[in-house]
Amino acid sequence: MTRRSWAPLILLGLLAAACSTSTSTQPLTVDGNWQGAASGSTISISLTSSGQTVGGTGTIAASGSASYPVTISGTFVVPTLAVAMTSAQHPSISLAATLGGGVLSGALNGNGFADAVIVLNKQ
Repeated sequence: MTRRSWAPLILLGLLAAACSTSTSTQPLTVDGNWQGAASGSTISISLTSSGQTVGGTGTIAASGSASYPVTISGTFVVPTLAVAMTSAQHPSISLAATLGGGVLSGALNGNGFADAVIVLNKQ
């Protein structure tokens, strides 16, 4: 083959390589440990999911008060997390958040929280 006949084959090979480049992303999941603060309280939670069902445990440490444990249950429908955090010591607290950019951003309501903005970072 002459030099000229190789050019189309090389070009075709480069195009095939460019088209096969993977653009896959990591699946969006809330599984793992998260921590953030809202209205003077520190929230630490550990979440696991199965399908759209989410469960977990955590602690809420209010400023000037002892921390208390919470049990978490709810749903995660990409990218929205909606859970209730319940405790024997305190009324239920709801968390509605959106997963994006590796953080959960949303609001807490109940037990002294009224649309309290929270950003939870994955630990």
